[in-house]
Amino acid sequence: MKKRYECQPYPSEKSERPLIFDWDRSAGTVDGDGARHILQQAARGGVVCRPNSWPHDFSADPLKSLTDMAAIVGERWYLPDDLQSFYPKLDEDLSDLPPGAIIG
Repeated sequence: MKKRYECQPYPSEKSERPLIFDWDRSAGTVDGDGARHILQQAARGGVVCRPNSWPHDFSADPLKSLTDMAAIVGERWYLPDDLQSFYPKLDEDLSDLPPGAIIG
């Protein structure tokens, strides 16, 4: 079943317009004005996640993954409520890193 999304850009992304697209997760398809961007990002195989610029590699089928879609959208736009809990989280224990260490 398709769902329509209209995502506003982060203030730091001044040149971006809202990302508007329809996503059918079960079919793994996107349509609408923002579909081209999503398809291009999905083809890259991953994105850099906020806020600390760490890489997230996509699953084998990113257009069917809630986590991958949240990563694509969340790179430059505010996440809609139903994707917020799926945004990738850095799951490594970083407690043993020295202050100022750079990840990635």
